[in-house]
Amino acid sequence: MPSIGKMIDVAEALRTPAVTVCAQNCTHRHHQASTCSRCEQVCPTQAITVSADGPELDPMACIDCGACVTACPTGAVEPLKPPDSLLVEWVATRAACFSHVSIACARIPSPGRSIATVPCLARLDPSLLLFAFAKGADSVSLYTGTCGECSEGLAPRVESLGADTRRLLDQFRLSGSIDVREGLEPSESGEAPAGGLTRRGFFEALRRGGRGYGAKALTVLMPESEEAVEEELPRRELPVYVPAMRRRLLVSLRALVPEGSSEREVNGPFLAPELDRARCNGCAICGRICPTGALGIEGDGESDTLRITCLESVCVACGLCAEICRHEAISLAPIPAGRALARGAGCRTLFVRGRREAEALFVPVEDRMKKLLGAAIHRV
Repeated sequence: MPSIGKMIDVAEALRTPAVTVCAQNCTHRHHQASTCSRCEQVCPTQAITVSADGPELDPMACIDCGACVTACPTGAVEPLKPPDSLLVEWVATRAACFSHVSIACARIPSPGRSIATVPCLARLDPSLLLFAFAKGADSVSLYTGTCGECSEGLAPRVESLGADTRRLLDQFRLSGSIDVREGLEPSESGEAPAGGLTRRGFFEALRRGGRGYGAKALTVLMPESEEAVEEELPRRELPVYVPAMRRRLLVSLRALVPEGSSEREVNGPFLAPELDRARCNGCAICGRICPTGALGIEGDGESDTLRITCLESVCVACGLCAEICRHEAISLAPIPAGRALARGAGCRTLFVRGRREAEALFVPVEDRMKKLLGAAIHRV
């Protein structure tokens, strides 16, 4: 009979981690020159490592905190416990029906069914809290475990969650309160707190024909959030993916900040590539490797004109384009929020030049190697 220790090892090996790796979205899979290691840097147990093939997760070392999910700008790490779609659905329902959303660390005993739980609040990001306000919430409460006693050092990330969200609210002059506290009061941790509603109870109320719930449900179930993030991405060679956090941020701010308001002129959380046309030689590699499709190429092929464009709304500031540009022609700069939030905004042209002129500026790799080595280089 196997020992208790061996049985525990087997159980740990079979445990499903709280995150999953989507390596095809990683910047390393788009270009070998990428140096991004944000997920690896924030992991408190070194459970995730990054190589040329993308991130790799050690499920035995993972403590399910989810910090890597919010650190990755391109969606190469996604949450499973709970899935992003389920948590967003729950937040939308609570915000629309009760104007208040509560989320707690799973380490808190008996938080109650009216409070969503996640393995750690480090898995949350400001876009989710803004989404709650966009769906009708007046306030958000975040209940931490004993973060001060956490040996993994995640307390600073939890503290910055509320601060970063308040900063966004202040930047766009939006109302809404965020309360971050440790633990729950006895009156808050009951099985069914006053005004609480479980997911099953919510749909049961709809089945009974409750007019109040039915009217509020329309604001949750309307497909406007999907339409708000549909962007006409430039054509390119590699697959593209716009992370859920980015789509949620666009949906939330578009709902909260009216079109034409002065708040849209502030340089909020948006960065976009700027291109130095004097340095750029038109190689257009940046447009081919952008993980989200923010940078694209028009006129690629037989066209007489080469154009590099930018769809600013889907740029997540991963910095890959700036890293791979050997002429240092690309930099990331803040842009007015209105440019990213404008519905139906087209691609902005960063570079345009006749193809023959661009090809004349492009120095073949053989010529560069010849100059570097001082010897003839021939392509085989």
